[in-house]
Amino acid sequence: MNEWTDTDDWLGRVEAHRGPGEAAIARRIVAWCTERQLKHRGQGNEAHNKGITYMPIIPAIDWDPVPFTVTSKTGRVGLEGSSIGGKGRRPYGSESSFERLLGRLKAVPGVAQHKNTYPDIGLDLLVDEATFASFFSVMDEVVRQIRRANT
Repeated sequence: MNEWTDTDDWLGRVEAHRGPGEAAIARRIVAWCTERQLKHRGQGNEAHNKGITYMPIIPAIDWDPVPFTVTSKTGRVGLEGSSIGGKGRRPYGSESSFERLLGRLKAVPGVAQHKNTYPDIGLDLLVDEATFASFFSVMDEVVRQIRRANT
């Protein structure tokens, strides 16, 4: 598994696989992460069916939480529930707090919940400003809650 921190290469791959419209949303997501001082990291390779996965990390936390991931080939933006909601992970370690988070995400238009996965949404649906704002307001809350719980 290859790891990287170069977002330009990843953004180029998103554009090659998903087109310029979805690449523009991916750039906006990278900017959102930069504004919140998240570390840029990715892993995977082009041979994988999902391509390379962008994984922003909330720094200075004792377990490297990743609130969401974005895949270069499928263009899916998904909650990384195992990173933030695993057993004992603050603040989403309890089932009820994690279920409330899932409920907020499922209320965002276009968010899909597949069997045995966490909610996700396509980059193509995040072109809509209201949908982008709704999805990333939930992600803002995730970042704030994790930082607050670890200070």
